[in-house]
Amino acid sequence: MSGGDHGPSDPTRRFEGHVAGDGLPVHPDGTRVNGAGEASHPAPVGHLRSFRSNPTGAVSTDPWAAAPRQATFPLNGAGHGGSGRHFVTDDGLALLIRHKRTIVLMAILTAIVAFTFSNLQEPVYRASADLLLQSRRSEQIVDPNSQQRAPDRSRIQTEMQILKSRSVQNRVAERLGKVPSIEVQVVGETDVLQISAESTSRVEAANIVNTYADTYIATRRQQLIDDLLAAGEDVRERASAIERQLADLDGPISDLEAQIAAVEGRLTGTDNAVVRQATADRARLGQELSVKRRQAQTLQDQKNQYDQQLDQLRLASNLTETGGAQVISRAEPPADHVRPKPVRNAILGLILGAMLGVALAFLRDRADNTVRTELDLETATGGLRVLATIPTVPGWRRRGSTRVVSVTEPTSRAAESYRALRTSLEFLGREYTTRVVQLTSPGPGEGKTATVANLAVALAQTGRRVTVVCCDLRRPRLHEFFGLDNEVGLSSVVLGQVPLSAALVRLQNLGRIAVLPSGPPPSNPSELLASKRTAELLKALADASDIVLIDSAPVLPVTDAVVLARRVDATVLVSSARKTTTAQIRRAVERLRQIDAPLAGAVLNQFDTSEGEYYYGPAHTGVGGLAKRAKGLLTGKKVRTRRRRDGTTADQETVTDEAVTDEAVTDEAANGQAASHEPAERRSS
Repeated sequence: MSGGDHGPSDPTRRFEGHVAGDGLPVHPDGTRVNGAGEASHPAPVGHLRSFRSNPTGAVSTDPWAAAPRQATFPLNGAGHGGSGRHFVTDDGLALLIRHKRTIVLMAILTAIVAFTFSNLQEPVYRASADLLLQSRRSEQIVDPNSQQRAPDRSRIQTEMQILKSRSVQNRVAERLGKVPSIEVQVVGETDVLQISAESTSRVEAANIVNTYADTYIATRRQQLIDDLLAAGEDVRERASAIERQLADLDGPISDLEAQIAAVEGRLTGTDNAVVRQATADRARLGQELSVKRRQAQTLQDQKNQYDQQLDQLRLASNLTETGGAQVISRAEPPADHVRPKPVRNAILGLILGAMLGVALAFLRDRADNTVRTELDLETATGGLRVLATIPTVPGWRRRGSTRVVSVTEPTSRAAESYRALRTSLEFLGREYTTRVVQLTSPGPGEGKTATVANLAVALAQTGRRVTVVCCDLRRPRLHEFFGLDNEVGLSSVVLGQVPLSAALVRLQNLGRIAVLPSGPPPSNPSELLASKRTAELLKALADASDIVLIDSAPVLPVTDAVVLARRVDATVLVSSARKTTTAQIRRAVERLRQIDAPLAGAVLNQFDTSEGEYYYGPAHTGVGGLAKRAKGLLTGKKVRTRRRRDGTTADQETVTDEAVTDEAVTDEAANGQAASHEPAERRSS
């Protein structure tokens, strides 16, 4: 890498190596590397000269060679490992998983409310009685074929309305003192009516049904008697009419008989003509008499039938005990209540609550304008590549609980993701200079400091010399992650109060990591970061290290990150899933791009792993998988099909964020270092 000014880097610029006179590449710490990769005799360090002198004129040593301040990081675990992992999300299922607490809570709450409310309700009992409808007795007498006809459904509906009529209700009210509601329904395709009533009392429910049945039968009995009497009166009138018709036929029949007798007297005469005429008259009169007699007989038969029906109607009216219906099963006090049913209501409440929870989840999702996935972050940043997705690290937001999971939990998903971020930065270094990298965020509390600390550990695990600088002079926290004090630091060095070697702290047990805390907060942070001494300090640290990581203040609240963006090779924007809004990200990116800041990529922090599957992909492990991923990173693009929130898919060209195995990372790191120390002529060829 060239030792020039670390202002905004040209994206096409490559690493510039430092070559000694003998042609051997030289590390930034001043040691030559022979062909076997071993350190040789020292070479001079170029850019620490201005920071070696303290205010009194004393000269300090190379902070990497002999740092007066050293510290030991408290280790809670050792070792690390892993292989290529990748998050896969499906928006429909992921949405339900994201809001699973809301859905489950809503379902449980609704079930509890339903169960409690059911138990608080007074039990309701239901009693029923069955009535068999019968055809009217008058119809059976007047029309004997009525019993053989199919049931008339309209008559059954009529009886149902009569059962609920005002006349029946008034009689029930006289007996019960109120008019309770009942339910009447037909049992199948039969002539059976079922009467049902509900009450908070078992006995009262049965009493209501039986009262209605008895009242209906009594009402129908009286109606039947009246009907029988009316039918008898009708039959009597018909019989009287027939009697009158018979009386009318008696006269003509008597006249015809007298005429026939007179004609027979003429048959005894001697006059043939008279005899022939008398014979013809007798034949004619005989026919007329026969017709009249048949009419009289027919009327007499009808009269006899009416007389018989009248006798039957009189007898039926005297013997009627039912009103056209018969109770085939009386209501009994029920043994158990029909409602409420706490268990059933709780299950229904659980289902309803889950449905409401899902609806609420979709509403919240529609109203949520925060980033949740890599695609959201890429869209919000205007196509900026996502370098890594960091899963949730419990406790990192609590001021009193700082954790470097790359050390304490090296096999965790979070540590694996930080190694994925390391890999992305390594391959970005093949596109342009990434010696000084600034990590910032749109707002506070999005995990940039934790990302810097863990990324430093991940880089140091590959043998690199990593310098971590806390440029957040307003709310510094980086020193807490490494268990350091903040008495002296960046502000002290820039203000000339202490030499760099007195402020820089090397962590002995975390590989080659040096930490420069922020130091006492100055009165003018932005002006201090914009000073020439800050630029010279960053240049010196870059020449003495393989990579310098800068933890800066958020972009939106203050201008510190924008000021530093001109002095770094790359800026990485850290956003917190389900916290950072798309508007905040857009404003932060816009502010950085206004000064042509070298935006290298973005990091999605605090990603909820329950939103997608975390799997070991066979295509991402082994030599073949590593080669494919390396090729994608070198070209800077990889086509990956993703699912939008509306369910459609889109091919996104992104840089993969998967981690590689430790051996592969070490190989890539060695290759990267070798490439950085090659002569410029060889690289250009």
